[in-house]
Formats: sequence, C-alpha cells, structure tokens
Amino acid sequence: MLAISRTPPFSHFQDAAGNATFHINTTVVGLELVAGGGEKPPKLNINWTRPKEPRQSVEQTKQFILLAILAHVVDSFDVLLRDYADLDWLGLESLRELLGKSATKPGGKGYSISERTEAVLDNLGIAERDALSLLALGVAWRNSLAHTGRARQKIPDGVADYLTAAASRLSDRYAAIDIEAMLVRFSKGDRPTLKDATTLVAASQNLARALDEALIRRVAGTTEQLLKIVRSSLARAFKEDEAQWKRVWGRDPAARARALLHFVAQLGITETSHPVSAALESGEIGRIALVSQSRIATADFSGVA
Repeated sequence: MLAISRTPPFSHFQDAAGNATFHINTTVVGLELVAGGGEKPPKLNINWTRPKEPRQSVEQTKQFILLAILAHVVDSFDVLLRDYADLDWLGLESLRELLGKSATKPGGKGYSISERTEAVLDNLGIAERDALSLLALGVAWRNSLAHTGRARQKIPDGVADYLTAAASRLSDRYAAIDIEAMLVRFSKGDRPTLKDATTLVAASQNLARALDEALIRRVAGTTEQLLKIVRSSLARAFKEDEAQWKRVWGRDPAARARALLHFVAQLGITETSHPVSAALESGEIGRIALVSQSRIATADFSGVA
C-alpha cells in the first residue's frame, strides 16, 4: 500500500543518527581488541603505533568517541526540528520561527533544543516527558563538554528531580541505566560512560520517532488528508517548476503516473507494510495522472475520485 511510514525529515535523521548505537558498539569492540594486544592490519595504510599504555589510551579514545557521537546525535536532532519547520504540510506554521531558530526569548537568547521539542509536543497534545528529559540532559552534557572554557551547562530546572523520580521506570526501559549515578557524573563535569551515551542516544531516537508518528497521524490520518497533501504539493511543484512538469505531462498517462510515484516518494509516501498514515486507494495516482495540466496548476481536482 502507498502510505507514509516516516516523514522526509525523520528519514534524514535516521540516516544521520539511526545507527549511532551500532557505531558506538562497533568502536568499543575495536578498541577492546587494541587494549587486548591487537595490532594494525598490514594493509591498513595509516600512521599508528601501538600505545605503551593500551588500556589508558583506549579509555581516552572511547571517551572522545562517545562525546563525538552524542554531539552528532544532538546536532541531528536540531536539524530534524529545523527540517520540520520547512515542511509545509506538517501544519506547524505557528512554530515555524521557533523551530527554525529565528525566534528568540526576550533579551535575544535562543530557545534550546528541548524547549523547541517541548513546543512541538504541546502543539500535538502528547507527553513524552521521560525521553524529553533525557534529551535535555544529553544536550546539556554535549554542550558542557564540547564548549570547553565556557561556563558549565546546567539542565533545565526540574529535569534532574524528574529523572530521579522516574529512575526505576527508566531503568526498566533502558537496560538498567543508573539515572542517579549518571546525574552525578554530569554534575561533576565527567564524560558520559558507554551506558550513559547509548541511553541518551536511544532516548533521542525514541523521542524523534514519537514526534514523527504523531505528526503523521495528525495531518494524514485519513485518506482524504493524505490526498490533500499530494494534491497541494503537486500544485505547488507545478508553480515552482512549470517547465519540468509540462515535460512530464507531455508524456502518456502511464509515464505521468511513474513520475508521480517518484514525486510522492519524495513526500514520504511509499509502498510500505508498516504504514503510520492512512493509505492511498489503488489507482489514485493513475487517476491524478489523467487530470489536465491546467487544472493541476490551479489545484483543481474536482471530479477526481
């Protein structure tokens, strides 16, 4: 069936950060091989000498990699929010300046990633406070370690208390993570452990997926809503690149339908066995391909079943 299982912004986020935990684990395995006496493969053309203190060197490298991946995931989440602001059919017009980082607080200070995320959650009327609180901790931890020489970052008021109160539930969900110990490491300015980093990464991915699915269900929960996205997006594309679409519409209806399938795939509407949105009826793309070019350019789909 043709449906949306993820939006283009979330697809890009998954491409950037979706395998972060796998990359962390792969790196740690490789480092442990070094710590255990592993040597550089002869054909690997890099300048590397086995460290005199392998365990110490491995732990330092591990901390560097964990911070780098945590920073990468945090930055990818920031991009996700900005991409949502640019996607017209998501219905986030009222939050566009906030998500796009052009809106600021009184005094000119910018809104944090967690504040911008909370605004989307409020707009959707859903609560994801566990993951949102872990995101806030991850952002603060990333900033405090990445921006050396600046004042130590603090997590928003109430976040530490909330996480402490939710420690048992979070331990059950995130493979026995010790929330209180993690908060102590953060408050002391220590780097995150392997367990800390993988938990914060997993929480950000869970939160991104929850946001994406809620947004899809709100704007494309019915077939009529999904058709509205296709039709309005197609009409906009006609106006933005009339010459290209004249060439498409100069072909036979079957060729037009193939071009339309490629177009809707760019909107996130693809063949999927795991739909989040409603599904398009069989033949709907073919029926749109029969509509005249002049009617599509004016978003006139009257009489299309």
